[in-house]
Amino acid sequence: MYDSRVKVTYYNRMGRPKQLIVYDDPSTVRMRELVYDEIDRPIMQTKWTKVTYKNKEYFAFNENFITQVHGTSHVMTGIVSKANPSCDGFPYSRTIYANDPTENKQYQGLPGKDYSVLGKYKRRYAMRAEIELLANIYPEAEGFRQKIVERPGGAIRATVEDSRGNKVAKYWHVGNFEHRLTTYEYSATYGHLIHVLPPQYHALAQTTSRTKPFLSGAFT
Repeated sequence: MYDSRVKVTYYNRMGRPKQLIVYDDPSTVRMRELVYDEIDRPIMQTKWTKVTYKNKEYFAFNENFITQVHGTSHVMTGIVSKANPSCDGFPYSRTIYANDPTENKQYQGLPGKDYSVLGKYKRRYAMRAEIELLANIYPEAEGFRQKIVERPGGAIRATVEDSRGNKVAKYWHVGNFEHRLTTYEYSATYGHLIHVLPPQYHALAQTTSRTKPFLSGAFT
């Protein structure tokens, strides 16, 4: 269905969207702003926020929507913060990237102080061999790479990729529950998926207690 709402988008010098404005009624718009780092990666995105105007400038770029983000506390000030008092100065999601020029993430936070990158409910990312049982059966020295996401509460979700970028394993671990492992095997000739071994198989085979690489023949 056709969306008849009036929308205005302002872009930065690199052509990336910076401030988005959507018409709500004759005196109200909804607004969101994005902030980028020095190499133009998106690092902050505010909540959609209603802004009321008494004049006709509601489609103009609003310089006061974000006025400052404190370098240490990460507290944001401006119209967006005043309009979202329940967020305690964190009316935005934020991404902290790894110390390299890639899109690899280190931390990700959501609106709200406890959910921010400084809060206890942030999400953590890693691309290194942190999980020993996966490192044992998929050694980094053989071209395997772990991609880890740690969710609030300590829940861990990880995938392992081979040197071709194929997903060869998927791993979950939540609290005191048993971990779950699914593995994938690909054709060495054509590269297509040929086998999927589910968590039930690995529980019976006690795969995660092994110390030899999974594809070494020790499991046949």
